[in-house]
Amino acid sequence: AIDYYTRCLKIKEQTGDKRSAAGALNNIGNVYLIQGDYDKALEYQTRGLKIQNEIGDKLGSSLTLSNLGVISKNKGDTSASLSYYEQSLAIENELGDLFGASSSLNNIGLIYYYRGQIPEAEKYFNQSLEIGEKIQDKQGIAISLSNMGLIHKQKGDYNKAIDFHQSALKLSLEMGDVISIRDGSRSLYDIYKLQRNFAEALKMYELYISYKDSILSE
Repeated sequence: AIDYYTRCLKIKEQTGDKRSAAGALNNIGNVYLIQGDYDKALEYQTRGLKIQNEIGDKLGSSLTLSNLGVISKNKGDTSASLSYYEQSLAIENELGDLFGASSSLNNIGLIYYYRGQIPEAEKYFNQSLEIGEKIQDKQGIAISLSNMGLIHKQKGDYNKAIDFHQSALKLSLEMGDVISIRDGSRSLYDIYKLQRNFAEALKMYELYISYKDSILSE
Protein backbone atom coordinates (compact mmCIF):
# COMPACT_ATOMS: atom_id res chain seq x y z
CA ALA A 1 0.00 0.00 0.00
CA ILE A 2 2.84 2.40 0.85
CA ASP A 3 4.53 1.71 -2.51
CA TYR A 4 1.28 2.44 -4.34
CA TYR A 5 0.61 5.69 -2.46
CA THR A 6 4.27 6.75 -2.88
CA ARG A 7 3.96 6.31 -6.66
CA CYS A 8 0.73 8.33 -6.58
CA LEU A 9 2.48 11.03 -4.56
CA LYS A 10 5.29 11.36 -7.10
CA ILE A 11 2.81 11.66 -9.97
CA LYS A 12 0.74 14.30 -8.15
CA GLU A 13 3.87 16.26 -7.25
CA GLN A 14 5.08 16.18 -10.87
CA THR A 15 1.70 17.41 -12.17
CA GLY A 16 1.41 20.08 -9.47
CA ASP A 17 -1.81 18.60 -8.06
CA LYS A 18 -1.26 19.73 -4.48
CA ARG A 19 -4.64 18.64 -3.12
CA SER A 20 -4.13 15.07 -4.33
CA ALA A 21 -0.49 15.10 -3.16
CA ALA A 22 -1.69 16.00 0.32
CA GLY A 23 -4.19 13.15 0.12
CA ALA A 24 -1.45 10.71 -0.85
CA LEU A 25 0.72 11.89 2.06
CA ASN A 26 -2.20 11.39 4.43
CA ASN A 27 -2.86 7.91 3.05
CA ILE A 28 0.78 6.95 3.61
CA GLY A 29 0.50 8.35 7.13
CA ASN A 30 -2.63 6.28 7.75
CA VAL A 31 -0.85 3.09 6.68
CA TYR A 32 1.98 3.81 9.10
CA LEU A 33 -0.61 4.53 11.79
CA ILE A 34 -2.23 1.12 11.25
CA GLN A 35 1.23 -0.49 11.35
CA GLY A 36 1.97 1.25 14.66
CA ASP A 37 4.84 3.35 13.29
CA TYR A 38 3.62 6.55 14.90
CA ASP A 39 6.70 8.65 14.14
CA LYS A 40 6.40 7.99 10.41
CA ALA A 41 2.63 8.49 10.59
CA LEU A 42 3.17 11.86 12.27
CA GLU A 43 5.76 12.86 9.66
CA TYR A 44 3.53 12.16 6.65
CA GLN A 45 0.35 13.57 8.16
CA THR A 46 2.24 16.76 9.09
CA ARG A 47 3.53 17.09 5.52
CA GLY A 48 -0.02 16.64 4.23
CA LEU A 49 -1.34 19.27 6.64
CA LYS A 50 1.28 21.80 5.51
CA ILE A 51 0.09 21.50 1.90
CA GLN A 52 -3.58 21.67 2.90
CA ASN A 53 -2.92 24.87 4.84
CA GLU A 54 -1.02 26.33 1.86
CA ILE A 55 -3.92 25.74 -0.56
CA GLY A 56 -6.66 26.62 1.94
CA ASP A 57 -8.20 23.15 2.06
CA LYS A 58 -10.00 23.62 5.38
CA LEU A 59 -12.03 20.42 5.29
CA GLY A 60 -8.90 18.41 4.49
CA SER A 61 -7.02 20.20 7.26
CA SER A 62 -9.69 19.36 9.83
CA LEU A 63 -9.51 15.66 8.93
CA THR A 64 -5.71 15.64 9.05
CA LEU A 65 -5.67 17.45 12.39
CA SER A 66 -8.01 14.77 13.74
CA ASN A 67 -5.63 12.07 12.44
CA LEU A 68 -2.73 13.85 14.14
CA GLY A 69 -4.76 13.83 17.34
CA VAL A 70 -5.12 10.05 17.11
CA ILE A 71 -1.42 9.57 16.41
CA SER A 72 -0.38 11.81 19.30
CA LYS A 73 -2.78 10.02 21.65
CA ASN A 74 -1.28 6.68 20.63
CA LYS A 75 2.19 8.12 21.30
CA GLY A 76 1.01 9.07 24.80
CA ASP A 77 1.20 12.82 24.16
CA THR A 78 -2.24 13.92 25.37
CA SER A 79 -1.32 17.62 25.29
CA ALA A 80 -0.49 17.51 21.57
CA SER A 81 -3.50 15.30 20.92
CA LEU A 82 -5.83 17.73 22.67
CA SER A 83 -4.38 20.65 20.72
CA TYR A 84 -4.91 18.89 17.37
CA TYR A 85 -8.49 17.91 18.24
CA GLU A 86 -9.28 21.48 19.35
CA GLN A 87 -7.86 22.88 16.11
CA SER A 88 -9.94 20.40 14.13
CA LEU A 89 -13.07 21.36 16.10
CA ALA A 90 -12.46 25.07 15.46
CA ILE A 91 -12.37 24.48 11.69
CA GLU A 92 -15.44 22.23 11.81
CA ASN A 93 -17.36 24.90 13.69
CA GLU A 94 -16.25 27.48 11.13
CA LEU A 95 -17.41 25.24 8.25
CA GLY A 96 -20.63 24.23 9.99
CA ASP A 97 -19.51 20.59 9.83
CA LEU A 98 -21.73 19.15 12.57
CA PHE A 99 -20.75 15.52 11.93
CA GLY A 100 -17.08 16.42 12.28
CA ALA A 101 -17.70 18.61 15.32
CA SER A 102 -19.59 15.83 17.08
CA SER A 103 -16.66 13.46 16.48
CA SER A 104 -14.08 16.00 17.68
CA LEU A 105 -16.08 16.71 20.84
CA ASN A 106 -16.05 12.99 21.64
CA ASN A 107 -12.30 12.83 20.96
CA ILE A 108 -11.63 15.80 23.23
CA GLY A 109 -13.83 14.27 25.91
CA LEU A 110 -11.86 11.02 25.74
CA ILE A 111 -8.58 12.86 26.31
CA TYR A 112 -10.01 14.45 29.45
CA TYR A 113 -11.39 11.05 30.49
CA TYR A 114 -7.95 9.41 30.12
CA ARG A 115 -6.50 12.25 32.20
CA GLY A 116 -9.03 11.58 34.94
CA GLN A 117 -10.75 14.94 34.41
CA ILE A 118 -14.23 13.40 34.55
CA PRO A 119 -16.43 16.55 34.78
CA GLU A 120 -14.65 18.07 31.77
CA ALA A 121 -14.97 14.82 29.82
CA GLU A 122 -18.69 14.60 30.62
CA LYS A 123 -19.22 18.16 29.36
CA TYR A 124 -17.76 17.34 25.95
CA PHE A 125 -19.58 14.01 25.66
CA ASN A 126 -22.87 15.78 26.39
CA GLN A 127 -22.16 18.40 23.73
CA SER A 128 -21.40 15.67 21.21
CA LEU A 129 -24.58 13.82 22.12
CA GLU A 130 -26.68 16.96 21.65
CA ILE A 131 -25.27 17.50 18.16
CA GLY A 132 -25.66 13.82 17.25
CA GLU A 133 -29.33 13.90 18.23
CA LYS A 134 -29.84 17.16 16.32
CA ILE A 135 -28.47 15.72 13.06
CA GLN A 136 -29.81 12.20 13.75
CA ASP A 137 -26.37 10.62 13.46
CA LYS A 138 -26.97 7.16 14.90
CA GLN A 139 -23.33 6.17 14.96
CA GLY A 140 -22.29 9.43 16.63
CA ILE A 141 -25.10 9.10 19.17
CA ALA A 142 -24.04 5.52 19.98
CA ILE A 143 -20.43 6.62 20.56
CA SER A 144 -21.51 9.49 22.82
CA LEU A 145 -23.87 7.24 24.80
CA SER A 146 -21.11 4.67 25.25
CA ASN A 147 -18.74 7.39 26.44
CA MET A 148 -21.34 8.61 28.93
CA GLY A 149 -21.50 5.01 30.16
CA LEU A 150 -17.75 5.20 30.85
CA ILE A 151 -18.29 8.39 32.85
CA HIS A 152 -20.96 6.90 35.10
CA LYS A 153 -19.02 3.68 35.58
CA GLN A 154 -16.08 5.81 36.73
CA LYS A 155 -18.42 7.65 39.12
CA GLY A 156 -19.60 4.31 40.53
CA ASP A 157 -23.17 4.85 39.30
CA TYR A 158 -23.44 1.45 37.67
CA ASN A 159 -27.19 1.56 36.98
CA LYS A 160 -26.86 4.78 35.03
CA ALA A 161 -23.80 3.42 33.22
CA ILE A 162 -25.83 0.37 32.21
CA ASP A 163 -28.63 2.58 30.87
CA PHE A 164 -26.22 4.49 28.64
CA HIS A 165 -24.40 1.38 27.43
CA GLN A 166 -27.68 -0.43 26.72
CA SER A 167 -28.95 2.51 24.68
CA ALA A 168 -25.67 2.57 22.76
CA LEU A 169 -25.79 -1.19 22.18
CA LYS A 170 -29.37 -1.00 20.91
CA LEU A 171 -28.33 1.53 18.26
CA SER A 172 -25.26 -0.51 17.34
CA LEU A 173 -27.40 -3.61 16.85
CA GLU A 174 -29.83 -1.62 14.67
CA MET A 175 -26.91 -0.44 12.50
CA GLY A 176 -25.16 -3.82 12.48
CA ASP A 177 -21.98 -2.12 13.71
CA VAL A 178 -20.03 -5.24 14.60
CA ILE A 179 -17.11 -3.55 16.40
CA SER A 180 -19.40 -1.33 18.50
CA ILE A 181 -21.57 -4.34 19.41
CA ARG A 182 -18.45 -6.22 20.52
CA ASP A 183 -17.16 -3.29 22.60
CA GLY A 184 -20.58 -2.38 24.02
CA SER A 185 -21.38 -5.93 25.13
CA ARG A 186 -17.94 -6.16 26.76
CA SER A 187 -18.57 -2.92 28.67
CA LEU A 188 -21.92 -4.20 29.92
CA TYR A 189 -20.37 -7.54 30.88
CA ASP A 190 -17.77 -5.74 33.00
CA ILE A 191 -20.39 -3.66 34.83
CA TYR A 192 -22.78 -6.57 35.44
CA LYS A 193 -19.86 -8.54 36.83
CA LEU A 194 -19.05 -5.68 39.22
CA GLN A 195 -22.69 -5.76 40.35
CA ARG A 196 -22.45 -9.55 40.75
CA ASN A 197 -25.36 -9.86 38.33
CA PHE A 198 -23.93 -12.99 36.80
CA ALA A 199 -26.98 -13.93 34.69
CA GLU A 200 -26.86 -10.65 32.73
CA ALA A 201 -23.05 -10.74 32.69
CA LEU A 202 -23.16 -14.17 31.02
CA LYS A 203 -25.60 -12.91 28.35
CA MET A 204 -23.32 -10.00 27.53
CA TYR A 205 -20.22 -12.20 27.56
CA GLU A 206 -21.82 -14.60 25.07
CA LEU A 207 -22.78 -11.67 22.84
CA TYR A 208 -19.26 -10.27 23.12
CA ILE A 209 -17.65 -13.62 22.19
CA SER A 210 -19.95 -14.17 19.21
CA TYR A 211 -19.11 -10.76 17.72
CA LYS A 212 -15.44 -11.02 18.64
CA ASP A 213 -15.27 -14.34 16.80
CA SER A 214 -17.13 -12.93 13.79
CA ILE A 215 -14.58 -10.11 13.50
CA LEU A 216 -11.65 -12.54 13.73
CA SER A 217 -13.16 -14.79 11.04
CA GLU A 218 -13.52 -11.93 8.53
